[in-house]
Amino acid sequence: MKRVSTLSIDDVRAEVGRILAPSEEEEHALAEARIGEKSLHEFMMRAWPTLEPITPFKDNWHIGYLCEYLEAVTAGEIKRLLINEPPRHSKSHCATISWPVWSWIGQPALRYMYLSYDANLATEHSLKRRDLIQSRWFQERWGYRFKLRGDVNMKTQFENNHTGLMYSAPLSGSITGHGAALLVVDDPHSRDDMDNDAAIETNVHAYRVNVPQCVNDPETACIVVICQQLNEKDLSNWLLKNEPGRWTHILLEAEARARRTYVFPRSKKTVIREMGEPLHGDYWSLEKLHAQIPLLGRRGYDSQYQQSPSPIGGGIVKRSWFRFYRLDWCPDPQGIKPTLPTEREEDIQTWDMAFKANTDNSYVAGQRWRKKGANKYLLGEVHEHLDFPGTCRKMKEWDKDFPQDGARWVEDAANGPAVIAQLRHVVPRLIPVRAKDSKAARLSAASRDIEAGNVYLPDPEMPGYGWVNDFIDEVCKCQSEKSGLWDRADAMSQMINQFRSGSRPVLAVPTALPQKAYWTSLR
Repeated sequence: MKRVSTLSIDDVRAEVGRILAPSEEEEHALAEARIGEKSLHEFMMRAWPTLEPITPFKDNWHIGYLCEYLEAVTAGEIKRLLINEPPRHSKSHCATISWPVWSWIGQPALRYMYLSYDANLATEHSLKRRDLIQSRWFQERWGYRFKLRGDVNMKTQFENNHTGLMYSAPLSGSITGHGAALLVVDDPHSRDDMDNDAAIETNVHAYRVNVPQCVNDPETACIVVICQQLNEKDLSNWLLKNEPGRWTHILLEAEARARRTYVFPRSKKTVIREMGEPLHGDYWSLEKLHAQIPLLGRRGYDSQYQQSPSPIGGGIVKRSWFRFYRLDWCPDPQGIKPTLPTEREEDIQTWDMAFKANTDNSYVAGQRWRKKGANKYLLGEVHEHLDFPGTCRKMKEWDKDFPQDGARWVEDAANGPAVIAQLRHVVPRLIPVRAKDSKAARLSAASRDIEAGNVYLPDPEMPGYGWVNDFIDEVCKCQSEKSGLWDRADAMSQMINQFRSGSRPVLAVPTALPQKAYWTSLR
């Protein structure tokens, strides 16, 4: 009779444990699941190879910083979050793709809505979220937490078996009938519309009209806006201006404009950036960032990468581009700034006014300039709110005081033939100038001379010339047609562009100079 071996109860338990024990791969998945579901940052890093199998993930402190703020939104600790971040710094991967999927692990009943200026972009992000959820990587770790419903599983809308929703649509589209507890606006404006005020304002209006209809309860719903500051009237600036104190604002410049301290909202970790330090130096070095400037232009770079549509240095024209001169009676103590040359090729006047019907209008800017070689020197200005008779009186005063001045340039289109005809009876040598481009385009063309160092202003440090600072402030604020006061900038750009064109007639002017000083300020 064959003897049958018997197993003790301990042996049986050990054998069952060996059979049921997870494999090494399963152990790794369980460990990763425990870590990932507790931290959005950890989840994003581990999800990256599934989303971007070719591109390696390059971590940086700002990603963890952003993740902690988004975690606070999920927890209901922050109701309004505004994120300004440069392009290609992983903001969409973090906030638009990884974050909502991560939130569903712990709260699968959350109902998300994603809006963007571009319907294709909104659909692309929606597909990435769905693909991540359906990936083997995600299913092996959290597939048991929820299931996607087969009857509501489209490119732009899908739901789970816990009533959770993810819906994507263009910001300006028809989105009524869909309610959400958490709404995200990712890129409300196109970068191509940076200077298009009408398009910017259209999308701001779409936000104001559509968002209240999209959320279940405007008071308790969480709203996140993610964008670059493209225009001083864009959605980001509109929210900060019209809803002050309501938004938690994250502003991340590609290059720190000052020494900045960042405190993480949950871990309280602190990061200090020195002035000029790149946001993600291992990925976007200063050299790589500055290579974008010739491609985007300085204004495009300041807006998209520096979150400064009204940059500290100026708009179309930078403060640092202007040069300064001194007068004989007030030389530069350090001997650096040159003295106004008494020899000249031509002194001219340039006027910016708008009197199509001889009615009151905006400020009148009149400027006197001297040309010597490639350089242009501002000699004096009138900048006052004048009606048509008052403007005529000022032009007569200048004609009497400065008979040596050659051309008097006045924009034709802004005044009309009747006004031009009347002005010609007031002063001699008046030349109408027909503007072919927008204000911004004309100033942009003229800015090349200023950047090259060929435009000189009186040194505002001289006694009595503090008004030059106001001149610089106004010119440097001009960016779009509706930004800043354009009177001084228009008059100056008209002068520079006329000198550059070389098409003006040569005028006979008196050779004798008046006895009074070259400089007269008519403020």
